[in-house]
Amino acid sequence: MQGAGFSDGWGASSGALKPCPVTKKDVRGKNPTSKAQSYGVGCKLADRRFGNPSLERANLIPILQSSLYNKRVNVNFCKFSESMSLLSLDEIVVKLDSENSGDRMVALASLRNVPAAVAFPLIEKLLNDENLQVRSMAVFALGIKATSQSFPLLVKILEGEPDYSIRAGAAGALGYLEDERALEPLVRAFYEDTDWLVRFSAAVSLGNLKDPRARDVLLSALDTEEVVVQQAAISALGEIKCIEAVDRLLNFVQSEDWLVRQRLAETLGHLPSEKSISALKYMEKDNHPQVSEAARLSLKRLADPTTL
Repeated sequence: MQGAGFSDGWGASSGALKPCPVTKKDVRGKNPTSKAQSYGVGCKLADRRFGNPSLERANLIPILQSSLYNKRVNVNFCKFSESMSLLSLDEIVVKLDSENSGDRMVALASLRNVPAAVAFPLIEKLLNDENLQVRSMAVFALGIKATSQSFPLLVKILEGEPDYSIRAGAAGALGYLEDERALEPLVRAFYEDTDWLVRFSAAVSLGNLKDPRARDVLLSALDTEEVVVQQAAISALGEIKCIEAVDRLLNFVQSEDWLVRQRLAETLGHLPSEKSISALKYMEKDNHPQVSEAARLSLKRLADPTTL
């Protein structure tokens, strides 16, 4: 459905990953995984996860920050992170009003140390920022610095924002709220939104909610043509501990995409059953080391009842 420099801007540690260049092209309806590629850390994370160099966009950042990888993937805003010092609240306010978009992003990242009630009005003033990266960051911040006002605002953005990347960021932020009320708007977004990025983010967040009522929509997501959406659904079904999905999930054991197989191996570790164990023993021999390692760890997890 989770380095060098500083943390992701909101306190979670990760590798040092840079925002990717913005392109204007909308990829509605395109399959984002036509070429599965694997790059290391850095600005190529979008390529590694989505398999298409044309998708290197800074507005992927909020989506990659969501919980597809159980919150292990959090993207650093590294173009200003390595030397950023702790700012006072007064300094943050000044930078939020700066004409320089980089200053505004620094200020948003610095709000990680500010209580949510204080941070919210400062975040809110950037929700309509002219800069897409700033807007994306502000929208996602609503999920990290959650208040009672975050949920209705995020739903409004998800349902009414014309830019697909901002809608996707809102879907990701709703997952961070872990509010059961988010189930309905996320399900609606998955079924009704025409952009794969929004649908991907909705599937990720449905897993983050850990609500078993998401089962049907996540099972339907397994049939999508977008491989990244399949990955999100596979991981999310593990997060909601949907044992009855095991038979459907086993259809991906021999997927050509090693990332799909890796997600499957991780997910089966959350779904204790004889079929899960049998599949994991088979996947432990996978020719891709990350798949075999994921299968080994999942078998270890299933052998220890205290981890389930």
